[in-house]
Amino acid sequence: MRDPVKVFALLTALEARAELFAALSDPHHGLWFDFSEVRPYIRELNLFRVRQMTPVLFAAWEQWMPDNPANFVSILRMVSVISFRYTVVSALNPNGLEPVYHEAAKAIISHQAKTPATVFELLRPIYVSDHKFEHDFATLAISMNGQRKKLVKYTLLM
Repeated sequence: MRDPVKVFALLTALEARAELFAALSDPHHGLWFDFSEVRPYIRELNLFRVRQMTPVLFAAWEQWMPDNPANFVSILRMVSVISFRYTVVSALNPNGLEPVYHEAAKAIISHQAKTPATVFELLRPIYVSDHKFEHDFATLAISMNGQRKKLVKYTLLM
């Protein structure tokens, strides 16, 4: 890229995304000071140790912030619930999450998914059914080693 204007535009876009990327790993990040309702979901996603949802969160942030933050919060809550059901309780392979989240992110960016409800319809294939969730939860066994203690506490208190 030889055009200085394009270079600076790219650097500005990367800087903004880097800030969001860092904030998604830290519920106490400065980005959340005036947006505290996201903190519990950021904590949960970090506790579940999932990252596959990052593209859909980036797309939701870019599409709905700052004009409609409630939509971003809805998407964040949605991916937290999906992550808990899919990854923690049902222990399904997280590789299955990536293509679905990627398609949802593309739909948000292209304005095909205009609401959290339409995003959920795109994420439905990775939403563990209530029947499977109940069965898997009944047989769930979580090791009490290290960081997993917090996950056990979360699961018992949820």
